[in-house]
Amino acid sequence: MPNPINLKRIFLKKWIMGLNPITFSNTTMNFLERKKAIKASSDLAMAATRNGATRWSRAIIAKSIQAPTEAKLRRKTTLHKIGRKLARRHTHSSRSRSVARSVAKRLVQKRTKVLRSLVPGGEFMEDEALLIDEALDYISFLRVQVDGMRFLANCK
Repeated sequence: MPNPINLKRIFLKKWIMGLNPITFSNTTMNFLERKKAIKASSDLAMAATRNGATRWSRAIIAKSIQAPTEAKLRRKTTLHKIGRKLARRHTHSSRSRSVARSVAKRLVQKRTKVLRSLVPGGEFMEDEALLIDEALDYISFLRVQVDGMRFLANCK
């Protein structure tokens, strides 16, 4: 991974290029539309800085390309699959070891599920090690994104 100073420079350059169409458009935007547009351009700049080398960056790029109705349909289908899996779970025996094991397993599964929902493209990753690696990379790029936004906010 390149050093953080170069990442910030590349991110800011791509983000400002992405913001240009928003600032020069003739349409008037309300506060929420402007906020969504700035966030979307920032996410795309972050993913473009990574050059699609990671799954989260490819997921952000794919999300920006696909139609909103497709995303809602896919999310609904995914939730339906999760519901079916939960319904099929078997109860574990009442022994203390197996109960403790099942509680720990469910706790890990819940936390893994939350992590998958936080990392773009994480819902399609089955390997936990890959998921953690992607999450660490995504966190480092989120830090770069925040630093870039702070820098632009402090420039007057």
